Amino acid sequence: MKEIENLWPKDLGRLDIRMPKEILLKQVQYLENLSKNVLVGEVKTSKSVIDQTKIQVINYEFVIKVPSLGNYQFSLLRVMHDFNIYPIKVFNVLTESEEVANDETTFIEALKRIFSDRTTTNAINAVLSDNF
Repeated sequence: MKEIENLWPKDLGRLDIRMPKEILLKQVQYLENLSKNVLVGEVKTSKSVIDQTKIQVINYEFVIKVPSLGNYQFSLLRVMHDFNIYPIKVFNVLTESEEVANDETTFIEALKRIFSDRTTTNAINAVLSDNF
């Protein structure tokens, strides 16, 4: 009897993109280095289901902690994607604004806008201040 051939594609399990969580974790490292570890970042992961569609999504929350202030923390942004990864929703918690990134490049651009936004820099400078 003839063997059944493997019908799965040869590139199964190989991604040519960086996962959003990987990009966020790298930004945590940069923030900690820039602040000389005065600020500590964390990327919290959770899963949820979208209402009627029953589609499962992955949520990432980018949290900034200040250990010297009794572990004071605030959420900077949230990211949400389904199994397709892109498009990805990027929500700026501080400005309560949302945008959709269709690929890795536009995701990185969205993060860059959030990190350089005046509201973000004011929040970070405030917790880095000796007077907070």
